[in-house]
Amino acid sequence: MMQKKIIYFVIPFFYLSSFMFLRENDIIYYKYKIPIFKVFNYKIGLFVTYLLAFSFIALKTLFSESSLFSRDIDFIFLILNYSGFNLLLFFFIKYYQNNNFENLLTYNIILVSFFYLYKYLLIYFFSANVAIWSISFTNFMGHLNMFVSNNDLKHAFEFSSITTYLEFFVIFFKKILIKYIFSFSFQSLLLWTNIILFSLFFKKIRIKEKISIISLCFGFLFVQSIFLFRYEQDTYYLNSEFFLLFSLAILLKYIKINFYYFLFTIPLLILLTFSSLDHIKDIKNNNKTNICNWVNFNKDGPDGSKSYYNFWTNLFPYKVISHSCNKDNL
Repeated sequence: MMQKKIIYFVIPFFYLSSFMFLRENDIIYYKYKIPIFKVFNYKIGLFVTYLLAFSFIALKTLFSESSLFSRDIDFIFLILNYSGFNLLLFFFIKYYQNNNFENLLTYNIILVSFFYLYKYLLIYFFSANVAIWSISFTNFMGHLNMFVSNNDLKHAFEFSSITTYLEFFVIFFKKILIKYIFSFSFQSLLLWTNIILFSLFFKKIRIKEKISIISLCFGFLFVQSIFLFRYEQDTYYLNSEFFLLFSLAILLKYIKINFYYFLFTIPLLILLTFSSLDHIKDIKNNNKTNICNWVNFNKDGPDGSKSYYNFWTNLFPYKVISHSCNKDNL
């Protein structure tokens, strides 16, 4: 679940890095003019959409009675995400779609549609527990708080705890910066390679590409800092390393394919490979183990509680799970 939640922190930098691919157009997806309701236009539609969205978020967080703890942080998180998403779309339409702000309402309709489509697929198609929906959205930060490793952050849900989160983020960001600047690892090699190439080709790189590269490199450091609210883990790197790889891909095109190109890339590939050999061996050994002990084959524990898989995947046929974990099949 933690890996899935990290995606939310990756998305803003993913959008910013795509800036280099943007092209101007004069598209209007739909003109919101209804003959029966002549007063209606996209501005009224946007006002109603925003009002409903903010009301929904407030009802599910600030005025929710389904949680034992405050959901103030959840309210801030959801409002910032929704507002930030709309702000990005606003500037995109302003500078790349000829001020056709009718499209902003279209994007919001698509966003809301995907919101409920995801809920349908998650609960009814993939047989996930209903609680997954809550901790994926309206109780996002509340559930995420369960994973924090620092006691000062445990149960910090009120508006007053925002400064505490910011203080810890600054501390974690400094640690990450020092770690990947002054250590030898796969990630630090990628980061330094990006910095060196960016400096060498600074004058040649287009402005859009500069914005994308800076967004990608900063995104890596930002997401790694978020990891430290719990701890850095192998599976988490999947959500941050691709930032540096994408950035490197942009920069490598400025190196002409000749002798010097291979003189640079071959040693880099060798260094990247050897920097992770010991780590790969450890992961390989860990992957030899199975997690069948997570499944309670008696279905319910002595206290009546269900095991991890019995609770979260209760709609999967029990025979399938037990067969997969049968000693003869391992």
